[in-house]
Amino acid sequence: MRIIILMLLISVSPELTGNEMVKPNIQTNQSVLKKHLPSKSNYFNSSDIQCTAETLYSEARGESLIGKHAVGYTIVNRSIKILHKRPCSIVNQQYTQKHIPKKDRRLFNTIAENVLNGKVPNPIGNCDSFDSFKNKRHPKGSIQIGGHWFYKALKA
Repeated sequence: MRIIILMLLISVSPELTGNEMVKPNIQTNQSVLKKHLPSKSNYFNSSDIQCTAETLYSEARGESLIGKHAVGYTIVNRSIKILHKRPCSIVNQQYTQKHIPKKDRRLFNTIAENVLNGKVPNPIGNCDSFDSFKNKRHPKGSIQIGGHWFYKALKA
């Protein structure tokens, strides 16, 4: 099953030699989010957005926009799909949070709001965990985006 998911997420170029990072084929998966979210268009409150923005700043501020979205979707996947808790309760238990400098607040709040409300593509599918360890063996089917590895660790 993981191989099929990986094949759907990754587009492999024939020019790859094996040393390049595999680029994910980004697809929106709105039906999965709609299945788990209430019908309200703004389900997440400002506190959820703030917690997620602080986590994105802490964990992915040096990553590309796709990398930031991927980290945000791990929060979505854990909070809604698996643990059925609000993002703040997930973030406070599992991630580092830092105060966002004033100059970066608008950017990270916008990214968090867009990810939480499913307005941007999900580059990691149902992955619910990530790490940035370069020398660690990652589970089969892991996806690398920037300096992070994304994988499925929790059972739904």
